[in-house]
Amino acid sequence: MKKCSSCGREFQEQTTFCPFDGKKLDAPEPADVDKFLGTVLDGKYCVESKIGQGGMGNVYKAKHVHMDTMVAVKILHPHLVSDQTTVERFRREARAAITVNHPNAIHVMDFGVTGDKTVYLVMEFLEGISLRKLLEIERCLTPEKALNIMKQVCAAVDTAHSKGIIHRDLKPDNIVIVAHGTPSELVKVLDFSIAKLKAASEGPVNLTQQGMVVGTPQYMSPEQAEGQELDTRSDLYSLGVIMYEMLTGDLPFKATTPMALILKHIHALPRPLRELKENISPALEAVVLRTLAKKREDRPQSATILAEQLEEAMSQENVSIRPETSPVIVRPTGEAMMGGAKGIKPAQPIGAYPAGATAPLSLPNEVKMQSSSSMDYSGDLSLDPRDASRAANKVSSGGLAGRPQTNPINGSRPNAVKSIPPQVISTPIAGSEENTTSKPNNTSRLLVIMAGAFFAIILGLIIYFFFFNEPAKVGNTTGNDNKDFKPWLDKMQMVSVPTGTYMMGREVEKGVPIDSTPAHLVKVPAFLIGRYEVTNKQYQEYLKATNRSGPEGWTGSEFVAGQEEFAVSGISWDEANAYCQWLSTQSGLKFRLLTEAEWEYAARGTDNRLYPWGTDWDSTKTVSGESNNASIVAVTSALLTNDRSPYGIIGMCGNVFEWTASPVTLYPNSAAKIEPCNECRIIRGGSYKSKKEVLQNTNRFWQPNDFRDNRVGFRLGADLP
Repeated sequence: MKKCSSCGREFQEQTTFCPFDGKKLDAPEPADVDKFLGTVLDGKYCVESKIGQGGMGNVYKAKHVHMDTMVAVKILHPHLVSDQTTVERFRREARAAITVNHPNAIHVMDFGVTGDKTVYLVMEFLEGISLRKLLEIERCLTPEKALNIMKQVCAAVDTAHSKGIIHRDLKPDNIVIVAHGTPSELVKVLDFSIAKLKAASEGPVNLTQQGMVVGTPQYMSPEQAEGQELDTRSDLYSLGVIMYEMLTGDLPFKATTPMALILKHIHALPRPLRELKENISPALEAVVLRTLAKKREDRPQSATILAEQLEEAMSQENVSIRPETSPVIVRPTGEAMMGGAKGIKPAQPIGAYPAGATAPLSLPNEVKMQSSSSMDYSGDLSLDPRDASRAANKVSSGGLAGRPQTNPINGSRPNAVKSIPPQVISTPIAGSEENTTSKPNNTSRLLVIMAGAFFAIILGLIIYFFFFNEPAKVGNTTGNDNKDFKPWLDKMQMVSVPTGTYMMGREVEKGVPIDSTPAHLVKVPAFLIGRYEVTNKQYQEYLKATNRSGPEGWTGSEFVAGQEEFAVSGISWDEANAYCQWLSTQSGLKFRLLTEAEWEYAARGTDNRLYPWGTDWDSTKTVSGESNNASIVAVTSALLTNDRSPYGIIGMCGNVFEWTASPVTLYPNSAAKIEPCNECRIIRGGSYKSKKEVLQNTNRFWQPNDFRDNRVGFRLGADLP
């Protein structure tokens, strides 16, 4: 990583200048030397190499010097064992973990504290692949493979629960598959009772801290997120999240900050699995969704029961010929269920997105850019192509032979085909009583159908004219629910940008940032854009309406006196996006952040200029580090008058950087070495401190969605009404 000597921020090695103050970045710092490598820990374990790291500590491969056996040694971070009381507590927890003697639980062999207060835990050395790595490779697993892994995990977890041990941090990183892909494949669960040490050593729960105090945000139960006393059913919720991820390749809840994620675990409903993967059976989906119930009493009550319910759901899916009537399972209370897994309630209807969530924005087809969140093989395909190929292979190999297929029209299944002895098959004889009794002729049927259709048409016309043919309203309307949006367009000073095609990005050449290349043709549909950046006064209206406090430098919801027209800054992407959603509910217009393609098109026009005013740099035309401005200015300031794009948009070059809606992606055929990031967003433009190298309209910068800086603000975009 390179570091800026001015602001102290770190950047990737390919970055030359700091995007915030224009300083040239220092060379990468040499990696720190690990003091444990090559040493003999506590006189017993020769540390050979580092094999993992995490929030609890680092894991090393070591050899027992007396027994000549390989082991894994976890050396805990010093802040987790800061006093003797905590060390003694962990000693008891380590002893408890040793009692989890099960083939699917990692074997804990030793625990110790060295003379310099280094606390370590010794475990068996495993050669395998973590479930996390497996999911990164395969994206999602078949139901059969996911069930095989989960059954072994449940066995280990149930044994720990029987000893009074709650894991508290179950996740794919803590599940290892030994001898993966072989007949001797074995699943191992790691880190029993480690999370309890972390919770105890840090005192009061601090949900804003990275890594969390009581678990990992993506996998923690609602009661864990609220800091309640936990029981074994909290681990079951985590297993439900893991099963969801194995089956769909996605998490049930995602957010840009730990706090937002926690709130979703507490309040939001997960998206049904079959909306993500159609090959999942309703019975299997019901088990997973029940395991993700908000109330712990609504979940399976033990890991063993969860494994049984998953297996029952899978067994129903794998029946080759279904009986004409599904079996009815009668429960002791008198309840009855048809075709469901034992003890499972039917899945409840759940919306496609949690409350307050929005569907991802997409770019025009001509852009040929996709964020990591939109690469989902949507459109005419109903399945991921990999699933389609698997299904084709299964059919061609006879795997579905004899199984009743689903009717593509109504989703029903025909009764199972049964062989019938030839002697019981009888064909009616023409003219016999059996062939003529109570069968209307074709003419009678036709007359009945025609009469029914005639009356249906008449009835439909009557209903339409009386109930739905409302006279058109007269007035100054835009066609969206007959609402007049002009006052809102004037208030937010929105400008219409017409549909256009332009060359986005730059050609590869010396001095051009590689992540801004290559140039490629983009067509942008018409849209609305704010003439000015969002101001303190505009943002304050949202804060007061929602009872929120302003960014750093504000007093509650009050900005510094005299700065009402200054561009608001210190706003994260999450906060800017929330402002757009709030404004949309107030106005009825679809306010949003601009896509990256829209922003560059509005700044450059169709003549591919490098700055809003043209191709050549001019320090007098904007507020930047080249003009020695000390701070942000009012969006209507005369200093920004000439920072005007071809469409009359003001301040797209200097003053403050601007968030866009676009996640981090590579341009088509780009040679850049950046990782796509859906939890980060592209930032465009420049600030009052930026140098001219930074201020070109083609430059791209990005930060995590919760990043805040007093040089970053935003500008409104909107769909045309």
